[in-house]
Amino acid sequence: MIDNSIQFEIGESIMAVKPECGDNNIWIRGKIVSINEDGTYMITFLGESTKYNQTHENIRLFDTRLIDIPVETPDFTFIKRISDRVALSNGYETLVNIDGWHIIRRFIGSSLMFTVDSEINRVIRIIYNNYSHNGESIEWTMRQLERISQIGICEFKKEWLESNKENENNINEV
Repeated sequence: MIDNSIQFEIGESIMAVKPECGDNNIWIRGKIVSINEDGTYMITFLGESTKYNQTHENIRLFDTRLIDIPVETPDFTFIKRISDRVALSNGYETLVNIDGWHIIRRFIGSSLMFTVDSEINRVIRIIYNNYSHNGESIEWTMRQLERISQIGICEFKKEWLESNKENENNINEV
C-alpha cells in the first residue's frame, strides 16, 4: 500500500532507490518528473534521461539536518593542490549521490579507515572505486569528508585556508 501522507511535487529534488542497483540501501539523487494516476512517481536520476517508476517507499526528501552540506559539489578551488581538489570533489559528489553524508556524520570512532562498520566500509569502497585512489589518497579524502560532515563546508573552507596559508602559491602542484 502506498503511503500518501507525503506528497512529492513535480520538479522536486529527492533521493530514490535506483532499480537496477538491486540494493535498497543505495539511494541516489534524482528529481520527480511526473506523477502517475496510481500515485506512483516518474523520476530521473542525476545525469540520466531514463525515467523510472517509483513508489513512496523508494523516495525520500533530502535530510534537512545537512543544511551546510550543499547538494551541488562546492567550488573547491581554495584547495590549491589539483589532485587533492579533484579527489575531494569526487568524494563529495559521491556522498551526495549515494546519500552518504548521514553515514559519515554519525560515525563515532578513531578512524574511518579501520572501522568494522559495514555502512562506512560500503561508502569508502564506492568512493575508492569512483576515483583512482591509493591507500593514502582515500584515507586523506575520507578525513576531509568526515571533517566537512562535522562542521559544514563554510567552516571547512575557513579552517583549510587558515591552516594552508603557506601553500597558497602552489596552485599547479600535483
